[in-house]
Amino acid sequence: MSILYGRLKYSIFYFNLLIAIVGWLFVMASEVQAQCSNTITIPSGDSEINIELELTEIITHNTYCPNGFEYRVKIDYNVNFTGPAPTLWTLQGYLICDNGTERDENYFDLPEGGGSGSVLAAQSDWHTCYSNPPHPSPADLGCFEFRLNIDGPDIDEDNEEVIAGVCGNTNSCMEEVQVSELERLYIYRCDGPFTVPAEFDDAEVMLVAGGGGGGYGESAGGGGAGGLVYEPSVSLTPGETYPVYVGNGGTGATAPNETGQNGMNSFFNGITAIGGGGGGSYFPNAGINTGNTGGSGGGHASNSSASIRSQGSQGNGGGLGEESGNGNGNGNGNGNGNGNGNGNEGARSGGGGGGHLSAGINGNGARGGNGGEGAASPILEDLSVDVGIDNIFAAGGGGTGRPGQGNNQGTGGSGIGGDADTDTGRSGAQNTGSGGGAGWDGGGNGADGMVIIRLRLSSLPVEWNAIKVAYQLAKNTVQLDWQVKEEPTTSHYELERSLEGIGDFHHIASVDAVGSTDGLTDYQYDDHQLPSSGGRLYYRIKEVDIDGKASYSEVFSVKLPASQKSNKAWKVYPNPASGHDINVSYSGSAENPGTIRFRLVSPLQSTDYFQINEESELEDALRRVFTTLETGVWVLEMRWNEKSEFIKLVKK
Repeated sequence: MSILYGRLKYSIFYFNLLIAIVGWLFVMASEVQAQCSNTITIPSGDSEINIELELTEIITHNTYCPNGFEYRVKIDYNVNFTGPAPTLWTLQGYLICDNGTERDENYFDLPEGGGSGSVLAAQSDWHTCYSNPPHPSPADLGCFEFRLNIDGPDIDEDNEEVIAGVCGNTNSCMEEVQVSELERLYIYRCDGPFTVPAEFDDAEVMLVAGGGGGGYGESAGGGGAGGLVYEPSVSLTPGETYPVYVGNGGTGATAPNETGQNGMNSFFNGITAIGGGGGGSYFPNAGINTGNTGGSGGGHASNSSASIRSQGSQGNGGGLGEESGNGNGNGNGNGNGNGNGNGNEGARSGGGGGGHLSAGINGNGARGGNGGEGAASPILEDLSVDVGIDNIFAAGGGGTGRPGQGNNQGTGGSGIGGDADTDTGRSGAQNTGSGGGAGWDGGGNGADGMVIIRLRLSSLPVEWNAIKVAYQLAKNTVQLDWQVKEEPTTSHYELERSLEGIGDFHHIASVDAVGSTDGLTDYQYDDHQLPSSGGRLYYRIKEVDIDGKASYSEVFSVKLPASQKSNKAWKVYPNPASGHDINVSYSGSAENPGTIRFRLVSPLQSTDYFQINEESELEDALRRVFTTLETGVWVLEMRWNEKSEFIKLVKK
């Protein structure tokens, strides 16, 4: 896909900008991968100057991650002419990189007489690490523009400076899925920008980091899974563009004296998933035979002296290796020191890499440990269309075992972690963030990660003035605010809520209209009766006229945070509370709790038990008692139907 991006400094300029984002850069100093290119055509008398520029490599140096790094950009060029070769006094440029925090102007020179080759943009600058080692793409650094300076006898002075775009947003590895008229899914398999559609302002987000690479050797550890992070509600600004970074999987160890590499981090809007730890290799060095920490930890090789698992900051630890020492043999010798013996070397095995759901399995005798299990994400639940993605991510890779016959090689977790092998370990299933399997001749690569953004209904309707809905943590309520210019015929507003999508609304409250005014009227309602199971709630407002005619607002939604999901029968809010503001709701299995007894206990004192015969009386009784208490932490003890519950409250 091609994008024309740029601006002409003069009306007679014609240039075409061809941009092809081939993939993102896994940056090592020797690696080159084309990112984007463009051809600029500039008139000069009877000739045309054709300048083709292509970003081929970002070279990092003086790396101080996690604090930052310096970089230079390699640019391939081809300067040729249509018609006679023009006379040029100056032909040079600047690559403009502006990431919103810093603006770099990276100078480079081009041959006035034409030709092709490579040039290194000379400016160096400091940038924040999103992974270690850093692997920035042009989009990461904000490299979106070239500024060319051209001077010669046939170059008009108004044409001596040309600004042209570098990288457009083709993002061939981003997939957009229209789940329904009211819902979209954005699936990122590599780095790219995300622009929030104007009609949406709230999102669910899942990030999976790259999995760790497997270790090297006959009893090496499997790679750990990348971190799996799910955020049920992320506030985004409509129309704004946010960078998305998808972590690469770590490379499997290619020699005995190196561990599998850690996977790279994934990042979006301040949320980071940590790359998986690389697996330990069978080598007599503690820094190499011990699996690395990461999102989930890599497995240890059998000769690691570590007695605890490599830790997972967002998942589980890797498995331990084992040297069984079961070798046996016999021998004899004479006075000259000659002898012979025979025996079998002891069995040994590496541990499996940690997964998001469970730890890597320890090596056992000759059997390499299996990788830890992966996990599903709520972001792919309840979809009405098939998006072609199995809802399982972040499993660990298997560890190797010796002897190698039979089934001594550990398997990857959940069918997506890389299996161990007597040859090269298998790689994790692509874009699952799973660890690579260990291998006798080299470790398997960790899988690249993934970022998924799920957008639902906007909380900002377009028909009414300033309607919004938001969950209020302090009050444990959903607050609805709406502003309208009322007509004289408006009677009241009815608020409706649905727990089961947009087809099952129920009336929850009515609010009388103020009446006709000269300006705008503001209304507010707090929905206290929230479901204890949490989840997404849908709301709409019905405007009812005095003659019974009605019209509806747009539907809007809010998602309760995971902390609201509770098995408790009673909810008391807000918390902290002063007393007179306390609300109580009951969501127990019994329709009527019957007789209720309660008391309040602190570390220094306790109230008497109070008995209430009707649930409707409880709220007023609790308010009266709570108002008299001293400030501090209290525990509310509730007893009903041979059940009891304890709720911690803070008196302010």
